[in-house]
Amino acid sequence: MIWTAAFGGTQVGYWVGKKIGPPLFEKNRNFILNEKVVAKTHQFFNKYGARAVILARFVPILRALIPMLAGISKMDYKRFTKLNLIGATVWIGVFMVPGYWLGTIPMVKENLEITVLLIIIGTSLLLPIEILRDRISNRMKTNKLKNEELKPE
Repeated sequence: MIWTAAFGGTQVGYWVGKKIGPPLFEKNRNFILNEKVVAKTHQFFNKYGARAVILARFVPILRALIPMLAGISKMDYKRFTKLNLIGATVWIGVFMVPGYWLGTIPMVKENLEITVLLIIIGTSLLLPIEILRDRISNRMKTNKLKNEELKPE
């Protein structure tokens, strides 16, 4: 039941983005809602689609935004659905099983607010860590290319 809600909610977000997003961009051509933003979003999903859809589920704000942005950018529906299926399954496994186990520990039970706060902070760190990882990877690639250009033949 919980898995169905997790999967279905994200699918609805994609559908809302796909149906409402493009007409919204056509009517409201301003600095936030324009074709350039849609093009950049499309490029983003081509490059980071799998990570974005799966990891967004663990970051509270992105959980609602990423499915709609995927729909707006016309990410392939079958690919999105497959990634959503994986993400919903992983999310349930990561939170339900440990949640059930942690709920049996008296200290966690008695300090539920602190536990929830730690979980929110921990899951919110996924995005900055992923951005940092990507920047380091790009920097290493750039340095490697520069070193290859500087090598004498």
